[in-house]
Amino acid sequence: MRWIVVVVSAFSFWASAQGIPAYYRFIDEAGRTQLSDKIPPAQVKRGYEVLDSQLFVIRRVAPELTPAQLAARELERQRQAEIAAQAAKDQQLLMRYPSVADLDMAERNDIERLELQVLIADKTLEIQRTALAQVERQAAREERNGAISDDTLNRVSERSLDVAKLELALAKRHIEINDLRALYAARRARIERLVGQR
Repeated sequence: MRWIVVVVSAFSFWASAQGIPAYYRFIDEAGRTQLSDKIPPAQVKRGYEVLDSQLFVIRRVAPELTPAQLAARELERQRQAEIAAQAAKDQQLLMRYPSVADLDMAERNDIERLELQVLIADKTLEIQRTALAQVERQAAREERNGAISDDTLNRVSERSLDVAKLELALAKRHIEINDLRALYAARRARIERLVGQR
């Protein structure tokens, strides 16, 4: 009998050292704590603890999450991802514009560049409109004399297309300027907030 006890004790020590589960502890449907050498299949999703032969916990299995808990976890994951993404953007923003003064200087440079493009486009448009007016007068003279030549009609069409393209490009430049001002306003507000948090 003494040898049996020694063998059992040795096995228990070996099983404990190897982390081999000997018992499972769980809460049953009635709310009672149960200890068993087997885990009921229905209990797996509710969670349980794995104990060794010395009744030390070697592993805990969490309960399966409900659909609502899974949805909440996904929302939290998305929220944390958004926070991390915003933090990265903020870091890049402050590296690019360490202060509001730096941002103001960058805005002035960008706006001046676009306004110069607008000025050039305005001058070009004025020239094209003058050229269009000239060929339109030529077309009117030819029409009074009987018929407009194909060459004049083609020139009117080409000049009209050039004017339309320039007007569209000019309108886009004005939109770009407004969008750029809005972008810098948003950046300024963000930098002021970040600097204020320091």
